Amino acid sequence: MGDKTDTIEARLFDIAVDFLSKVDRRDFYQNIVGFCARLFDSDVCALFVRTEQIGGEPRVCLVARKLPEGHPDGRRMDPAIVAEHRREFSYAITDSEPYDGITGRIASTGESVIENGGREGISKRQGHQGKWDAYVWQTKLFERMLGVPIPDGARSQDIIGVIKVENKFSGDYTKADEALLLRIGKSLASSLQELIDAGRELRPEIDEYEYRIPRRTPETFERQKTGEVVIKHSMTAICHSDVDYFRHQKPRARLDERLPLVLGHETTGEVYQVVGDPKYYGSDVLIQPQDRVVVIPLIPCWTCEVCTGKYGENYCASSRFMASNAPGSLRTIYKYDPRLILKISDPAKERCALFTEPMSNVVQILTELGFDENTPDAAHLTMAPFGKQEFTYFHVDGESFSSIFDSITSEEPNPRTLYLLKNTLKDTPTMELGERSINHYNLMKKGLGLLGCDPGEEPELSRTIEQPKVLILGGGVHGFILAALLAKVHRIPKDRIVVTGRAGSRLIRFRTLAERIGVGAYIENHQYTRTRQLRDDLVAAGTPGEYDFIFECVGGPMVGANIRLAMEVAKPNGVIGLLGLTDQAVKVDFGRLLGKRLFAKGTYRGSIGAYQRALSYIEQQADIEEHILQLIDQTTTFKGQTGFHSIANEFELEQLFTQAKDKQAFGRLVISELA
Repeated sequence: MGDKTDTIEARLFDIAVDFLSKVDRRDFYQNIVGFCARLFDSDVCALFVRTEQIGGEPRVCLVARKLPEGHPDGRRMDPAIVAEHRREFSYAITDSEPYDGITGRIASTGESVIENGGREGISKRQGHQGKWDAYVWQTKLFERMLGVPIPDGARSQDIIGVIKVENKFSGDYTKADEALLLRIGKSLASSLQELIDAGRELRPEIDEYEYRIPRRTPETFERQKTGEVVIKHSMTAICHSDVDYFRHQKPRARLDERLPLVLGHETTGEVYQVVGDPKYYGSDVLIQPQDRVVVIPLIPCWTCEVCTGKYGENYCASSRFMASNAPGSLRTIYKYDPRLILKISDPAKERCALFTEPMSNVVQILTELGFDENTPDAAHLTMAPFGKQEFTYFHVDGESFSSIFDSITSEEPNPRTLYLLKNTLKDTPTMELGERSINHYNLMKKGLGLLGCDPGEEPELSRTIEQPKVLILGGGVHGFILAALLAKVHRIPKDRIVVTGRAGSRLIRFRTLAERIGVGAYIENHQYTRTRQLRDDLVAAGTPGEYDFIFECVGGPMVGANIRLAMEVAKPNGVIGLLGLTDQAVKVDFGRLLGKRLFAKGTYRGSIGAYQRALSYIEQQADIEEHILQLIDQTTTFKGQTGFHSIANEFELEQLFTQAKDKQAFGRLVISELA
């Protein structure tokens, strides 16, 4: 009967190990130590593997561990103790005494150790003097230990690893425990040998810090953790910005500064590992392994006046951003700041949550322009929430004007400041001020506003615009999301939302979708050379007249032309919201801007609050979720698949990005599996 029971136990164990071996390699080892800790009713389990990567000598190095809940650092060795000892979590394999601790003794002699006598018992053994004596044994954290060697399956005399369990709750470790742990080690041998043969880096993972120069305090450094959660890649949507980097179609100085660069910033992931007990930002909910999350690509400094004030972290001048000046999401696994992930409450909605990043940009501009879901079909506009400045340099012409304007806006210390534009020239009518070139990026990066007004006037800076008429210039992803939020969240009726987009087959699908979400008219001709063309098309579409809000959602080389069009069709006192970015200088008709008393507002990315609201719209409003899913390109075929694409190597990634560059279909290509 005993033999039969042993056979069943062995079979069950082999099945369990075979199942675990099918998952990610690092999951496999971490699950094994957790499995062993439970199997042996132990507080601690550690797995070591042989390596010569550390100092060129044979050692066994820690690759997975489970530490006690009562451990001073939660579930891992204290980094301060590691730094004090300046040693690895590894132990030398030697031919004779002195051994490098009990772990080194097991690896060197190939003999198991069972010790149930605490420090007094361990001190009687050869090699008892280990690097953690003062920390482990003297503090009486661990009182019992069982450690066994893992022999090479092909050459049983060679030791390729050690596995230990410690602090058994239910009594002493026994010979039966030793036999079972040896069996586990034997089952692990082939997998560990593969790891050794592959030459994988075996140094243990420790906390990572970076040292940065703060923006506002000279001659100092600040120390900051790079992350306390490990994220495993799940999905990434390929954005036009990613494609521009792929094609090297960015300013040469920027490419020289930032390349090589990991791409991807519209992304979701799975929490793979957690250090300590971090909570989701602004929440009491603990971050747990296997949580599905939206990864916020914006990385603020958290300490400057912008981050600690009410401006919004998106305007932090020291911030970084995935796939821009920080590594992007196309990594199999990476550490990240726990404050910058949002839990997806229903994993089934992850595909829709993938578009939280572009939606956050839209939420940000709508919020700054006074749209609130609690007051439908209206906007409560506040143009100077953080102060105002006067700008009166219209007596300066040409490049000198541009230099003054760009210098003032680039040095503006307060984001979201309003500039009151006033014509003080007595002999020049306002409408004859003409076009002047300015740096569009300064307006966007700092979220600045421009308001045309008369000399000596103190304009009203807050007002409510009821039943607004909206024109969206741009039929891409941002234009689609903007139309969806205006219709579904802010309840703007269909007959007061108009979208324009480039003519072509790629946007035929957008037209169908736009009509479904509640857009009154969709005009398929966006590259206008004359404003009259736009006016004629608006009349033909049954939506003549002027608009309260015009949103520029295209960016790139079309920004200047779009701003000109917006000024033409805006009502007096109308609002122009700028979403699209460009690195180029743009010409602005300041005569029309001042003459019609227009308000133009730039925004830059989304704040953390905007990401939170965007995800809440996706998760809580079924009609938003339904429409946002249409942003996934379901027509482009790659490796015989549409919609979601798996990538096995860098060559396939190049092929997919090439298709993203050349594709004619509406929506994003999505990478759903990254080997």
